[in-house]
Order: sequence, then structure tokens, then C-alpha cells
Amino acid sequence: MKKYKVTQGFMDALDDWRDKWVDGHFPVNALTSETIKNVVERWRLRYIENGEPTKRLGALLNWINGEDVFEVGTPKYIVQRKVFNLFIGRQYISHGNYGEISMTRSKKYATRFDDFEKASEWANKHFEVVEVDE
Repeated sequence: MKKYKVTQGFMDALDDWRDKWVDGHFPVNALTSETIKNVVERWRLRYIENGEPTKRLGALLNWINGEDVFEVGTPKYIVQRKVFNLFIGRQYISHGNYGEISMTRSKKYATRFDDFEKASEWANKHFEVVEVDE
């Protein structure tokens, strides 16, 4: 089975979510079995062409059943502007091929740092370091 690479933050959140289970049952409040059945059916129909989301859901269910399906990858960090601009969105620091520094609006083109300390050198009162999925 394929192992999905995830961040440590994702695994911590998943563990916290799992710990909310009480006596082997997750408190679903107002959800009925009919509601859950409808949600699953909509999910299946929505992703019938692209099976990856369904595989991820299956991996999550396998993880709940105790299988080792997630692999915590080495975290990467980017530096982003703290303030979100309504007109241009979020901005990230990007280093060009020739050493120039610019801003980009896409995480895809933001400079990745291997460790938090290196990324922190670029942080100040206007910029913050965030962990990203690779």
C-alpha cells in the first residue's frame, strides 16, 4: 500500500482528532447513519473520475484501524507576509536563479528552506515562517 508523506503538524492534528474518540466511538452529534450514507455517496460520485481523494480517504480509514499508512516527511519552510492583502492575496519570499529576491503570490514559487533557523533569518515584524507540505 502507498504511504502518504505528511508533515508532523498533520500527524499531530490527526492524533488529536483520534484522541477525541470515546470508547471506540466518535461522537457524531446530530449525524445519523442516513446522513453519513448520503455524504459518502456524494463523495464517491464527485471523485469517481479521480480516484486519489478516495484512496486518501481509504488510507485514513486504514490508519484508524491501526495500519501504518502515513510517513512523516522532512519539513520544509517558507517565509510569508503576515498581512493578507485582499487584492493580491498572500505574498511569499522568492529567491531567483541569480540571487535576486522578489515576492511571489504562489507558494509553488516560494523559496523552500530545509530548516526553521535558515528561514527565520528572513522573518521580521512583517514576515513569518510557516511549514509547508512538499
